[in-house]
Amino acid sequence: MTRFTWTEETAKIAAQWWRNQLESPTFDNGDKSPTGGMAMAMAFVVHKPVTAEKLDAFERELVKIILDKQPMCLDCDYGPDMLLATAADNAGLNARMGTFPWKTGMSAYNGEISVRVGYGAPAVTLWPKTENT
Repeated sequence: MTRFTWTEETAKIAAQWWRNQLESPTFDNGDKSPTGGMAMAMAFVVHKPVTAEKLDAFERELVKIILDKQPMCLDCDYGPDMLLATAADNAGLNARMGTFPWKTGMSAYNGEISVRVGYGAPAVTLWPKTENT
């Protein structure tokens, strides 16, 4: 596995992708039972839209963090990992449950950035763009 070197361009692409996830989060925990359905419904009930100003600030903060820390991954289980949470805090965004998507992540290695949204979702290449993405 080759370590990925983040650039201004790729950090902006990644931050914009995460911003889009905050604008319209997916609450898929993979639980197809009635209890799982209720958990997902409750997440939508407590979800509060994030203002454009806070999304802009989050995106800017995340670019800075990515360039500084050069992470191999950024993930959410039921809440954000430390780097995403720090970007949210620095942007004045409440990183409580219902703000970030569930079971969603981004990996950066071997010259590409891949993303997955929801429990068990297949990874999709975000960058570099190919004919299939």
